[in-house]
Amino acid sequence: MPAAIPVAIALAAAAAEAMSWTAFFVIAAMSAANFVITSLSKPGEQDYDLSYGSTRNIAGININTESSEEPLPLIYGRCKAGINRVFRTTSGEDNKYLHIIGTICEGPILGVVQVDGVDQIWLGDKLWNDPVFTVDGESLVYYEIFTGTNTQLACTTLQEAYPPWDEAMRYTAYIYLRLKFDRDVFQTMPKVTMLIDGLLVYNPDTAVTEYSNNPALCARDFITRSARRGGMGIASARLDDTTFIATGAYCDTKAWTIGLPITEDQAAVDNLSQILSTFRGSLVSASTLYKLKYRDLNYETTVMDVTEDEVVCSETDSSLVITQPSIFDTPNAVCVKFLDEALKYEANDFIFSDQDLQTSDGDYREETITIKGINKAYIAGIFAYYHLERLRYNKIADFAGKSSLMSLEPMDLITLTHSIPGWDEKVLRVESVSLTQDGGVQVSCSEEDDFLYDDAYTLASHSWVDTQLASPSTRPPAVDNATLTEELYYYRDRSFTRLKVDFDAPNASTYPYWDHADVYVQIGSGGWRYMTTAESDYMLDPVNEGQTYGVKLVSVNIWGVKQKFEDAIYLSKTVDGKTDVPADLAALSAVASGDTVSLFATELNEPDLAGYEVRIGASWSGATLIGFGPKPFVRLVGVKPGTFTFWMAAKDNGGHYSATPKSATVTVFYPPNYVDKNTWSWDYSTGNHSNTEKTTYDGNNVVKCSHDWITGDNLITNGDFDTAVTGWTATANATVEYDASGFIGGGMKVTAAAANVGAYQDITVAALTNYRLKLHYKNTAGDLVAYRIYDNTHSVDIISTTNLASSTSWSAEQAIDFSSPTGCTSVRIYLYAVANGDIVWLDEVECYQKADVPNLVGTWLSPEYDLGSIKTVRVWGDFVMDQESAAATWAALFGLGKWSDTIGPDTSWADLVANVAAAQLSAKIYWGDTSGNLSNSADFFQITAPEFTARYVQVEVTITDPNGSTNLYVRTLNMKAAYWS
Repeated sequence: MPAAIPVAIALAAAAAEAMSWTAFFVIAAMSAANFVITSLSKPGEQDYDLSYGSTRNIAGININTESSEEPLPLIYGRCKAGINRVFRTTSGEDNKYLHIIGTICEGPILGVVQVDGVDQIWLGDKLWNDPVFTVDGESLVYYEIFTGTNTQLACTTLQEAYPPWDEAMRYTAYIYLRLKFDRDVFQTMPKVTMLIDGLLVYNPDTAVTEYSNNPALCARDFITRSARRGGMGIASARLDDTTFIATGAYCDTKAWTIGLPITEDQAAVDNLSQILSTFRGSLVSASTLYKLKYRDLNYETTVMDVTEDEVVCSETDSSLVITQPSIFDTPNAVCVKFLDEALKYEANDFIFSDQDLQTSDGDYREETITIKGINKAYIAGIFAYYHLERLRYNKIADFAGKSSLMSLEPMDLITLTHSIPGWDEKVLRVESVSLTQDGGVQVSCSEEDDFLYDDAYTLASHSWVDTQLASPSTRPPAVDNATLTEELYYYRDRSFTRLKVDFDAPNASTYPYWDHADVYVQIGSGGWRYMTTAESDYMLDPVNEGQTYGVKLVSVNIWGVKQKFEDAIYLSKTVDGKTDVPADLAALSAVASGDTVSLFATELNEPDLAGYEVRIGASWSGATLIGFGPKPFVRLVGVKPGTFTFWMAAKDNGGHYSATPKSATVTVFYPPNYVDKNTWSWDYSTGNHSNTEKTTYDGNNVVKCSHDWITGDNLITNGDFDTAVTGWTATANATVEYDASGFIGGGMKVTAAAANVGAYQDITVAALTNYRLKLHYKNTAGDLVAYRIYDNTHSVDIISTTNLASSTSWSAEQAIDFSSPTGCTSVRIYLYAVANGDIVWLDEVECYQKADVPNLVGTWLSPEYDLGSIKTVRVWGDFVMDQESAAATWAALFGLGKWSDTIGPDTSWADLVANVAAAQLSAKIYWGDTSGNLSNSADFFQITAPEFTARYVQVEVTITDPNGSTNLYVRTLNMKAAYWS
C-alpha cells in the first residue's frame, strides 16, 4: 500500500462525497504502534505487586478508538475486545457503504468465538446478526476477520471498493467491516466489540504453537515476544523451559486460566505482572537462566532446612529480624477487580471482608487488587481469600546467613528453626538473596502456611493490643439531613430533569474528623457505581423520566476510613419529569374559499412542543387524523361540498396533547351550476377486503379493520377454489367437487354419504407455534358445516370435530385459532358436512401463523362503478365514521386495583382519559376510460372531490386503528358524481 494512503486517508473526493456518514468521527490515520518496553525485572525482586496496574484502564479494551498513537494490544486467552479504527472510506451511490479497518490486537490469534454458530461480534449492545440490522431482507452488516498471520494478504473485498488499498497488515489481527447506511439504524458510529480467542503461543512440552489459555504458556510467549511487538524480547535459550512446563502443568491441575487484554503502554515488567498474577507466579533469575515459579505449598517442597547455627550472630545479638506492618497498613477487606465473563467481560468487583477483623481493628480498611486476567467470579473469590490471608499473615524474616545459603533462589521454600521466635522448622519463602561485603549471604523471607492455599478463607484470628485512646480510624458517622429532590430546567426550548442531593456533614462538635462523602449511584436494579466525592451536595444531570435512581452517601474521615457501605445513607427517587401538558390553543379558525379550506390558530410559544395535530369528526376523541405539522396552519385544496368539524391540539415531544383541543366548523357550499350526474352507494358487501370486514354498528352497515393476527404466507394450497378443488383429498363417503358459485369466484361443494365426512389437506407447521384458520361457508337449510384439526405427528386431535352455526348464505369470515403441540411438524385440516345427506359449500380457506400483535391496518377496495359514459365530473363520497374504544372505559383504566396504584400524585384526569393517538382513515379514488385499467388516481379522497374525465371509478379505503381495543367504523359509502362550471 502506498505510504500516503493510511495517513492521508481523507482523499478529497471520498471525504467530500461521504454525505451519509459525515456525522461520524474524523478519519484517523493507521497505526502499527506497539508497546514500548522500558525495563526488565531485577533478580530477586517481587514479580507482581498486590496493587499492580491501573484500575482506570481495567475495561479499556472494550472501547473503540481512532488514533495513530494507540498501542496495539496483546490478547491472551479469551476476552472481549474493541477496535482501533485505522482506516475508513465510503463507496456506492450516495456513499451508502462505509468501509472500516479496525485493528484488534497483535497476531496471530485463533479468532472470534462462536456461540451456536454465530460469531460473537457486537455493534453497540446487539450481535451483528440481530434483526435490527436486517432491512428488507438484506443485512446492513458485512465483515471479515483477519487473524494476523505472517502470510495474510490484503482484504480483497475492500480492494474492490477502494482499489488503492493493498496493506496486508501481517502480524496484526483486524476486522474489515462494511456497513450499509440506514438512518433508522445507524445514528452514530457503532461501537464494535467482539469475543476473541487470543494469541497462539508456543508450548515447550509439545513443541507446538497453538491457542492456549494456560497462563504459564502465555507468560512464556510474552517473555520471548519481540519488544517491537509488545513483549520483553528475551531469547528462548535463556529460559529454563522445564520450569515453564512444570508451572503450565500446575495451572492445568488448578484450572487456572487467563483471559487478559494487555492494553497499557507501560513497563514490560508491569504487563508481565498482569499475567503472573493469575496464578501467583513469579519470574526469577537464576545464574544465566530465567525460571518460572508459583506459590502453592500443596505442590511445592522445601529445598533446605536452615538451623540457628547457619544464622550469623554477634557475641550478643542474632542477625534475625522479624518485622510486621502496622495495623494501619494491614487491610481487613480485599476488593479484586476483574473482567467478568458472566458480564460479557465487563469490569466487576469481588469484595470480601472479615467482620471479626473489622471489629478488632476498629475500622474498615480495604485493599484493591486488580487481576484483569481472571474472568470468573468464583476464582476472583479464591484470590480475594488468598490475598486477604496473605496480607494478614505478613511477617518478614531477614537474617544474615553463612555461605552455605548462597545456593538459595527467590521463591525457594525453606524451613527455619530458631530459638528467639520459638520456630521449629517454620516454613518460609525466600523473597531475595544477596551477597554481603564480608562474603556472607543476606536472606529475606516471607511467612508461609498451608491454609493460605486451601482456596477458602480460614485465617486464624490475630490478637492486637488495645489502647485507651480514641482511635482516629473509627468508622465515621453518616451524613445529616440528606434529601433527594427533582429539578426541571430548560435549555434551547427543551425540558430536562436532574436530581439534586443535599446533605450536611456530621456535627463537628461530636465528630471533628469527617472529610467528605463518597457518592454512589444505582440506576434501576443495576449495580452501584462510584460517581465522585462531595462535601455538601451533588447534582445528577440529566436523568431519565420514569427511571428509579438510588444514591448512597458513604462518609469518609480525614484518614481515609470509610463508613460501611450497608450503613451509609440511602436515598431513592423515581423521576417524574415534566408532567404538564401543552397549553391550549386560544382558538381555531376555519375559512372556506370555494373548495379550499384554511385552518389556522395562534402559534404557541413554549418548550418541548413537537407540533400540531389536526383531526376531523364530531369530537376530538372520536375523530380521525388529518395530519400533523410543525405550525398551526393547514390549507386543504379541493374539499368536497359539505359541513365539516375540524379539531386541532398541540402535542409535545413526550406524546402529550393539549388538555382541551379546539374545534371549528366550516361549510363548503355547492357552487353554481351544480348538476348531479350519478349517485350510488357501497355497503361493503361487494369488493375486496384485506384485513377488513363488513359488519353493523348502531344499526348501520359499516366496514372496519379486522385486526387480523396472521403473519407470513398462506399455508393452504388452493383454498380459494376459483377453478378447481385440487390440493384437497376427499374422505370416504364424501363427494367433493368444484362449484362456480363461491363466496368469491368458485367454491368447494361437499356432499356427505355418512356423518362427518368431507375433504382434508395436510400442512407443515412449526412446533409450539400459534396458527389461525380462516374460511367462509354456507349450507343448505337444516344442514351443518364442521371442522377438525389433527396432529399428524402424534396421531391425536388438536381440536376435535366442531360444528359451525347454520348459515344458508355465505357466512362472515371465520377465525379459528390453534397451537401446534411440542414436536408437532404436520397438521391435517378437515372440513366436514356433519350428517349423512348434508350438502355444504366452503371458500377462501386460509391458514397463517399467528402474529404476536394484531395487524391494525385494513383496506377495502370497491368494485368498479360505471358512470354510463365518459364524463367530466367531480366525485366524492359521504364518509361518515364512528369510533369505539374499550380503552376509554373506567374498567380498562383502573381494573380492580386501587386508584393509588394506578394514578400518580401529579397525574391529571386529562392524562387518564384523553386519547393519545387518533384512528386514521385514508381513501383513494381510481378512474379510467376502460374497465380493468383504472390507471389514474388521487389520494386524500376522504375529504376532497377530485375532478376528472372518465367512465369508470373505483375507491380504496384504508383504516388504521391506534390500538387493538379501538375500531374505526366507516358507514355505507354514498357516492356522488356531479358537474358544475
